[in-house]
Amino acid sequence: MDFQRNLQLLEFVETGSTSKVRNWLLDDPNLDVNWKSGASEPTYLQIACRKGHLDIVELLLRHPAIELNQESENCTAFYWACYEGQETCVRRLLKDLRVTLSNQNRTPIRMAAFFGHIPVIKWMIASGRDLDQVPLAIKVAREKFNQKETQSSLENRQDNCTVVAQLLTRYQREEDLVRREIREELGITGK
Repeated sequence: MDFQRNLQLLEFVETGSTSKVRNWLLDDPNLDVNWKSGASEPTYLQIACRKGHLDIVELLLRHPAIELNQESENCTAFYWACYEGQETCVRRLLKDLRVTLSNQNRTPIRMAAFFGHIPVIKWMIASGRDLDQVPLAIKVAREKFNQKETQSSLENRQDNCTVVAQLLTRYQREEDLVRREIREELGITGK
């Protein structure tokens, strides 16, 4: 597939045009689903996760050649879903045990804590994955809260960061109880 066609598909992914992406996947069996426009540019999956286009994420995950843990600037699709607070994409990716959650210093739970994405944090606790980073996530959330920001949207994020820090601190003390409570709250049954 030529560069222009790849850019067109990239546009469909960015805008959430699920039917067009589906058609391309069906029409071109040789489609490089891991294509990037440059070495440090994101893949289709990373863009879909960052934008929260769950239907496109599902389509791409079904493709046999998809590389789930491909990085662009040390960031995976899961990282971008956490960074942007895309709860539905986080939930979907947490179900796939092939997904690597952490990478170097840019761990998804720390980014979710930094931006105060409470639902993302809850799903990560419920999954039991990437929790070795909880102490650093608490530190990040507290540091964010202590920053002097005056805009109302940033103040709301500070409030969320406080909730995240409190939740993760409580999780550190009572792992099983907090995980059980969150799984119940989220309607997750079984192990």
